[in-house]
Amino acid sequence: MTTRNTTSNFGLTRRLFLLILAINTLLLPFLLWGVLYIVEKGYEEKFIDNAKTETYLFSKHAANNFQTETLRPFFEEAALSGMITYIQLIDVNSKNLITIGAPSSPEKILNDSEFGQNNDYTYYNQLKVIDFNGTDKGTLIIGFDELPTLRQIQLAYKRGLYITFAYIVLTLSLIIFLRPKITALTKQINEQQQELAYRAIHDELTGLPNRNYFSNKLKNSVESCSKDGSPFAILLMDLNFFKEINDALGHQVGDTVLRHIASRLLETARPTDVVARMGGDEFAVLLVSAGPAQAVAFTEKLMMVLHKPIVTAGRTLHIGPSIGIAVFPDHGRDSSTLLRRADISMYTAKQNGLGYTQYEHGLDMNPIKKLTIGTELREGIQNDQLVVYYQPKVDLTTCKVYSAEALVRWEHPRRGLVSPIEFIPLAEQIGLIEPITLEVFKKTLWQYRSWEAKGIYVEMAVNISARNLQDETLPDQLINIVNQLEIDPSRIELELTESAIFSDPDRAIDILKRIHTQGFKLAIDDFGTGYSSLIQLRRLPLSHLKIDRSFVRDMIHNENDTSIVRAIIDMAHDLDMIVIAEGVENQATMDKLKAMGCDRVQGYFISPPLSAEKFEQWLMNSNWKP
Repeated sequence: MTTRNTTSNFGLTRRLFLLILAINTLLLPFLLWGVLYIVEKGYEEKFIDNAKTETYLFSKHAANNFQTETLRPFFEEAALSGMITYIQLIDVNSKNLITIGAPSSPEKILNDSEFGQNNDYTYYNQLKVIDFNGTDKGTLIIGFDELPTLRQIQLAYKRGLYITFAYIVLTLSLIIFLRPKITALTKQINEQQQELAYRAIHDELTGLPNRNYFSNKLKNSVESCSKDGSPFAILLMDLNFFKEINDALGHQVGDTVLRHIASRLLETARPTDVVARMGGDEFAVLLVSAGPAQAVAFTEKLMMVLHKPIVTAGRTLHIGPSIGIAVFPDHGRDSSTLLRRADISMYTAKQNGLGYTQYEHGLDMNPIKKLTIGTELREGIQNDQLVVYYQPKVDLTTCKVYSAEALVRWEHPRRGLVSPIEFIPLAEQIGLIEPITLEVFKKTLWQYRSWEAKGIYVEMAVNISARNLQDETLPDQLINIVNQLEIDPSRIELELTESAIFSDPDRAIDILKRIHTQGFKLAIDDFGTGYSSLIQLRRLPLSHLKIDRSFVRDMIHNENDTSIVRAIIDMAHDLDMIVIAEGVENQATMDKLKAMGCDRVQGYFISPPLSAEKFEQWLMNSNWKP
């Protein structure tokens, strides 16, 4: 009974074993096929994951170093690995920048979604090249060789015919066990690489881009704007008395101040602009699509924001910046020149206590050359080498000349007639602008008397510098000259730029009010290039407002400029001011200004600046003579 049972049990066990063996024998091909299919898909997925990872890393590298001469060697070295058969970099304008290798098919390259697609043995993957600001720079296309992976799959199928089910199960178990760890490790490595890449181009204290990032963006902007001709501006800024704050209150308070400044810079800048910490207490801003007027407007706004007190460690700190402005292409056509001239402008602003300075010709003049020209200019003033040219202004209601603007020239004995742009900035730096202004004022009033005697009755306009408005004696000097020549001061108009008024508004307003009480007319020149004037305009005793030529010259073709001009005209009329548009260069602009309600105009369409003698001749033959 026991034996039979044992035999019976053995037989049952054997039958069960044979049954299981039979089932396994029948099922093994299907199981083996399934296992190999899984292995195949694993190879394909891994290949695709690696291809996408490589493409992503390459696109990030390209976004941070979007320069053909830098990327080409990098891509060529990557192609030598044998895994990559084709690389193509295309910019946002569909322009082919780099091509390495040849496509497997002459037809249009499409982004593959599966391994082995199109039977061309190449897996194509394309990805947008986007920098840290989210700017689309182009498209990167990489072709990965599928043959090595295909051979691996074929070898796996071949070996699968000879390996055991247990080995397959064990291998599958190991793959299932290890794959999450590999994925996690890959993710960790990618995160570490991204963190290192971020730290390489960002400031640790403020989180702003650092000097390297800013320099690269500046070079890229120079390259792109050199092609399309659009302007941009850079601002360099450091903080006044920051060293004293660090020394007196400690570096922890200094760091807090820097973080506050960084935050305010970001809040003021547009999303397209680049704000960076250059090191220490020095910051930089790259203003995209900004000319001189827009750069000054932004700086005025930024000055107001940065002058707000900072409360930290129980103390209220007032931090004043010194800002230098340089504009492409007016102030330089390469990154090093722009940075140097912005730095020089910043130093000039700090040295003169002006808050900000936009680069002007002569700021970076060689000291010896500056000394030489300064000496010659001083002698030129003494030797009566300054001459005055006159540009007519026309009243659009009467279509007659009503005034002439006096514009100084330097008649150098060797260099000939020198434009004011070449010597006025230097004169302001070395303290000669006051005698030049008074000399021009005297010559203009003498010319007024001469023309009056000939029956030519036109008012006169004379420019006043920012330096003049720092001189408390200016009103008395002007009225003394007028009284000596017995001229009605209401026939004289003094033109002042916004920057001259608002570099020290309280003092300027006080002096202007004193001048106004003497009977002079006052005009704000180059209106629209500043910011704070819109707030303090009502405080000024102005009778005339001149719209800056940068808004007038393109208004026929630029609707934005037209809208700005119309708004300025309406605002000025609401304030009971007469509006003058300068920079009128054609009949169409003049007609449009008249239709918009502009009162008066001047520009080369009417006449360029002329000597006194030629002005008389022009006036006698002109359709606009009074």
